[in-house]
Amino acid sequence: MEPVQQPQSVSSADPAQNKKASISLVLGVLGVIGSLIYALAGVLFGAAGLIVSFSGRKSEKKNLATAGMVLSILGIALGAFAFVLKFFAF
Repeated sequence: MEPVQQPQSVSSADPAQNKKASISLVLGVLGVIGSLIYALAGVLFGAAGLIVSFSGRKSEKKNLATAGMVLSILGIALGAFAFVLKFFAF
């Protein structure tokens, strides 16, 4: 009797791309939180998250990279709004 072979998972995505999707989500969250604390931090983290999320969308975790992209854009927008508000308020 021959042993039964288990199907092997075939992954076409590079593990580094999966890491980029996770990193983009973390940077997006830091961008939103950073924009509430210090406007420039939100813009910087958001911009970094946006850049990383474009390459992270080529991974298997496309939804994670998309969430990172949305949060990064939100962090940039909130940071820019806080900067403009602070500039005109004082």
